Amino acid sequence: MTYREAKNLSVFDDTCPTEDEQFSKEIHGYEWSEQYQGVILGAFYWGYTLLHIPGAILSAEYGGKYTLSIGILSTAILTLLTPLTIQYGGAGWLIALRVLEGFGEGTTFPALNTLLSAWIPLKERAKAAAFVYGGAQEFLCYKDPESHPFISDKEKSYLKKELNQLSRDKAIKKTPWLKICTSVPMIALVVAQLGHSFGYFTVVTDLPKYMADVLKFKIKENGLYSTLPYVAMWIMSIIFGTISDWMLTKKWISLTNSRKLFTTFSFTVPGVFLVVASFSGCDRMQAVLMFTVAMGFMGAYYSGMKANNLDLSPNFAGAIMAITNGIGAIIGIINPYIIGLITPNRTISEWRNVFYISCGFLTFTNIVYIIWGSAEKQPWDTPEEIRSIENVETEMNRVENETEENNKT
Repeated sequence: MTYREAKNLSVFDDTCPTEDEQFSKEIHGYEWSEQYQGVILGAFYWGYTLLHIPGAILSAEYGGKYTLSIGILSTAILTLLTPLTIQYGGAGWLIALRVLEGFGEGTTFPALNTLLSAWIPLKERAKAAAFVYGGAQEFLCYKDPESHPFISDKEKSYLKKELNQLSRDKAIKKTPWLKICTSVPMIALVVAQLGHSFGYFTVVTDLPKYMADVLKFKIKENGLYSTLPYVAMWIMSIIFGTISDWMLTKKWISLTNSRKLFTTFSFTVPGVFLVVASFSGCDRMQAVLMFTVAMGFMGAYYSGMKANNLDLSPNFAGAIMAITNGIGAIIGIINPYIIGLITPNRTISEWRNVFYISCGFLTFTNIVYIIWGSAEKQPWDTPEEIRSIENVETEMNRVENETEENNKT
């Protein structure tokens, strides 16, 4: 059968043709069903979800640097063992390995949020979040300004003033879990995280499968074109972060509206372009372009609801990230399996239904966030014990100022 005949036939069976016979010969894989592949892909998020709360506790106790470093290092080492695990242990051992990889990676975002809350002033959060969450400078980080060996006293004073840090007893830093979990802005943030996770994991977990099963990309082409959306997301996240901080500095927009605006960009535009990608049919380059645009706009997420984790409570930023990202990671468990059920025949129309669902879920959760989301620091950020300390310090400063003025007169 010629390529032209295969292309004509594909119109009727809703699949794309392969360009040559070598495509089917270059892969020597395993006979795993779509549903079983979903279980394997989702296994990572079993461990990832479970380690979020412990990651927040460890970060608060020992600082984010060591928690982050150990977690990432363990995941990297375990990932190197993947080929050997498949060869000698099979699918069962691969699932167990991916759970362990998730354990290591589960500490990442709580640790990062703990670090950001100790380092980043309010008006620089969006841009800084984009740089940090994009993954850089791991070996240059320290848990807070006081522990950094090279930072100047002037910069320490600036950060201390902007962040309003207080030296507290560890007993006072007890996390108010109930107040956090029943806070309306917090619930809205969790709902938004669920929406983002569904759209994001649809691309992260299944884009290579779509390119291989539907668009019939070869392995090398798949590897190349699957990376383009993430490059676009990284670049655009920095651009959106810079724009967000610039708008806040100019006071053109409130912090809450800024978070909602960039969250909306990161939800609605990707949702639409995911659907458009499915209507590209077998035009591979057009489909890749649509996926790249979708993920590029998803980069606005870091300037929106991702930075919002820090806004609600700088003191408990790690705990908040553990809750939002941990619950969102549940989507990573069920998403691959659901997609496997929806796409048993790997056809374009089946995948189009997946993208319709993603677009609808992104839109719904974005509306919830717009209505009930907030970037205001919550009352439970400062426990009663610390408020008393702050009141005493404020009163002492007032008395000192009055005394100085009286002495001058």
